[in-house]
Amino acid sequence: MNARTGYLGFLGAAILYGTFGLFIRALQTDFDVLQQIALRSFGAALIAVPLAFAAHSKIDRKNLADPRLFLFTMLLPISIALWTWATVIGTVRSSIFGLYLGSLIASMILGRVFFRERLSRARVAGIMLSLAGLTVFCLPFDGDVTD
Repeated sequence: MNARTGYLGFLGAAILYGTFGLFIRALQTDFDVLQQIALRSFGAALIAVPLAFAAHSKIDRKNLADPRLFLFTMLLPISIALWTWATVIGTVRSSIFGLYLGSLIASMILGRVFFRERLSRARVAGIMLSLAGLTVFCLPFDGDVTD
């Protein structure tokens, strides 16, 4: 894969991921939460399967039995499903805050448990900056995440 293909893939993924909140609100009038999750999963499969075949991807069978791989594989769809559900029943702002705060906390815990990572001063500073940016992004005016 060359740099241009990688950049275009990253840009496409960012656009799709960044517009989830808009699609969830628009689809809410016609689809319930489970239908939206099924539609999103089917759409992702329609994109991912042809790309995998076009790239001639090979499955490394010796790592398929690793439970950490299974856990990693299941966490993203579960988080997207929970985020879709939270956005439909709540606000987009509070859903985004919960998604990124949960990812931040989970990465700290999983990094410590699975990779024996230590929290250095630089990592703590990065976490604090991320939390500050998330707070500024989600609470820009009145500080209320319930509206």
